[in-house]
Amino acid sequence: MTEQHKCLILIADESVDTFTLISNTMGDEFACKHVSDGASVTSLCSLLSPDLLLINSALPDASGFEIVSKLDALSTAITSQIIFLLNNPDAEQEIKAFAHGAADVIHKPLNPDLLRVRLQHCLATKLQHDQQANLISLRTVELEIVNKKLVSLIEERQQSPERDDEDAELAKSRFLANMSHEFRTPLNGIMGILQILRDTDISPEQANLLEMALNSSEHLLRMVNELLELSKIERTGLALKEGCHCLRDELQPLHAIFSLQAHWKGLEYHHSIDPNIPEKIVYDNSSLRHVVVNVLDNALRFTEQGSISFTVQEFSHENAAHLGYASTQSIRLPALLFSISDTGIGISEQKLGTIFEKFDLGEDYITKKFSGTGIGLAIARELIGKMGGAIWVQSTLSVGSTFHIVVPYESTQDASKIQVTEKVGLRSTTTKEGALQVLIADADPVNQSVAAHFLQKQGHATTTARDYESALRALREKHIDVALIDLQLPGLEGLDFVRRIRNNEEQEINSQLPIVGVASMAFYEDLRTALKAGINAVVSKPYQSASLIKAINRSLGAPLAAQQKA
Repeated sequence: MTEQHKCLILIADESVDTFTLISNTMGDEFACKHVSDGASVTSLCSLLSPDLLLINSALPDASGFEIVSKLDALSTAITSQIIFLLNNPDAEQEIKAFAHGAADVIHKPLNPDLLRVRLQHCLATKLQHDQQANLISLRTVELEIVNKKLVSLIEERQQSPERDDEDAELAKSRFLANMSHEFRTPLNGIMGILQILRDTDISPEQANLLEMALNSSEHLLRMVNELLELSKIERTGLALKEGCHCLRDELQPLHAIFSLQAHWKGLEYHHSIDPNIPEKIVYDNSSLRHVVVNVLDNALRFTEQGSISFTVQEFSHENAAHLGYASTQSIRLPALLFSISDTGIGISEQKLGTIFEKFDLGEDYITKKFSGTGIGLAIARELIGKMGGAIWVQSTLSVGSTFHIVVPYESTQDASKIQVTEKVGLRSTTTKEGALQVLIADADPVNQSVAAHFLQKQGHATTTARDYESALRALREKHIDVALIDLQLPGLEGLDFVRRIRNNEEQEINSQLPIVGVASMAFYEDLRTALKAGINAVVSKPYQSASLIKAINRSLGAPLAAQQKA
């Protein structure tokens, strides 16, 4: 192995003996560099970009945690895998290390055999991460090319004014569908594999790391969903889905998630609900949950120390003036007032008027330090407005913010307002008699593996196909009980594939075969089109095991004719 191809390990420790032991343990196939102070770590990481950084939590001039925080703040991204060296076993220090992005924690005195295995594992993870990053970069270039073609097409069509709006909307819809597929397909693979790993025999430390990885994936998914949600609002508007819900039960899972995330950041999390609020009320739970999660997520991201509080009480016009909002007379009663407060960075007076505008991220420095799309609050305002409520904010820069959300509701005494939601339970299929032969038609091998694992764990057998031709071949040659088909299957689009089967154009294949469509965009019109084409059920990427099994149960339990009328 030549010098330029060696993995570079930077060892930041006051002890030269530590460097010598690690260098001798790893051998000549790795290049090891040694520094003994924090200042040198910062400069060498920027200059050399080491593959692995082993840093002592207690350096002479600064703690290792402070140095890593400085590295995170650099404008140039540091991609090193970070391992903290702890002089003594300490649970609090370990938690702090992982909170600072550590890939692993190793205690002194060092065991050479264990050390080598753990460092090789971290380097292998780094290599896999770099390969995925390169793949994402290639996909980004491809998407940029597609985007340029789209812009060029729109510019050309602008020469025909009578077709401008229709063609531009069609092109935009197709582009968003492709974008959604490109994002959701790898996300489905990543989140699926993480779920599979979580169910294996792992240590508590590994389980904690997997949960962090899943949370990061879910954060990325939320940003993708926000972009698609904005597009849906612009194209089709909003439709409320009111139902009868127990507000306390609906909020409890959110409190559990955000209190845990606040604890990881060293924040306090408080929540309370007025006991006088009825046990069950009628409102749009999906829209409210979307708004509350968005505001809580912002509070968590923009708060470095202190606390986050969440209160729910009955809203009245009398106390509106004390909450910084005057135009409340249009809000019908009864209504709920949700107040989410934080001790975060706050918002300047100049930005308070635009914080609910699309693509507004607040102050310029916020866009550099914190991630986000800048459309979450814009969508929140649209949703709350459609529900007949209001959302506004009180904030002081460097002190904190309080977001107020008012949502009207109906009493359950008005039975005509209550919508009964059918609950679909999982069908037990773990017995041999209930086992199914499922065809998984997906171009992505990772997604094939994830779906196969989910199904095989339920006792089913699977067959995979990566395109239209291999899917047809499997359906002709094998007995298939259910087909799981990606709606963007190469060779022939998934819906055209389904139409051919339903129209009996493939005479060797059962035209009544139960089919589950795997969609990258789950807009209402897309689902309606899929059902009209003859698909029995639809599951949206990225999916969990339970949602996949439910979709298969629906495809088996609902007659095809009934599905097509939907």
